[in-house]
Amino acid sequence: MKGNSSHPLRWGLVLSVGGLMLSLTAAQQHPIARTINALMDSVLTDAQKRLPENALKTLKASHELEVRTFATEPMLQNPTNMDIDERGRVWITEAYNYRPAINGNPTTDKGDRIIILEDTNGDGKADVQKVWYQGPELNAPLGILVLGNKAIVSQSPYVWLFEDTDGDDKADKKTIIFQGIEGEQHDHGMHTFVFGPDGKFYFNFGNEGKQLKDAQGNLIKDQFGNPIQTGNKSKLKQGVASAVMPISRM
Repeated sequence: MKGNSSHPLRWGLVLSVGGLMLSLTAAQQHPIARTINALMDSVLTDAQKRLPENALKTLKASHELEVRTFATEPMLQNPTNMDIDERGRVWITEAYNYRPAINGNPTTDKGDRIIILEDTNGDGKADVQKVWYQGPELNAPLGILVLGNKAIVSQSPYVWLFEDTDGDDKADKKTIIFQGIEGEQHDHGMHTFVFGPDGKFYFNFGNEGKQLKDAQGNLIKDQFGNPIQTGNKSKLKQGVASAVMPISRM
């Protein structure tokens, strides 16, 4: 019994230090952040680590601000990107099926989802969730740009234009914009689009993307006539950032 008499004191010190350290941010790659994570790993169970309130404790906000959750599981699962439409609704791409061979996580044959989250009573929390699209071809998408009833969705090897043609908050039309981008199931593949003030769409892909082809499978060329393709014989290396001017209304 004497050998165990220090355990309450030791755990008390760990919990006290842990409570103090949680007031700091763990979002940065810093020795303090690693210490916080180590303390949390030693004190919290796996179930406790996944509680939204414990995730928020690792964030430090300015005294004028408050950090709260807008939506948590199971309302959304493994979100990868988001956009906000003109009605204030939050659109999310999910990658539930991301890299199962590596992480061992379960998958669904229904494919990944694009969902819409909405706060209808103004309390700062999503209370409505709609599945805008789900399909087996949607496989760990990494980007979404909402344009009214349309959305540009980025997922190597494709960039799609999804459309809701009848206004029921479900996509019923899908068109390939770009294809041939490598980096499928890879976070260094095709990323999201942003609409610029100059009327152009800006986007990029990581070092696994390697090339950009049009809907017919032809390599796209830049303004100098060079194909958008990385490699030893190309002027382009690693990732590529691009801008494209729409030539017709989508």
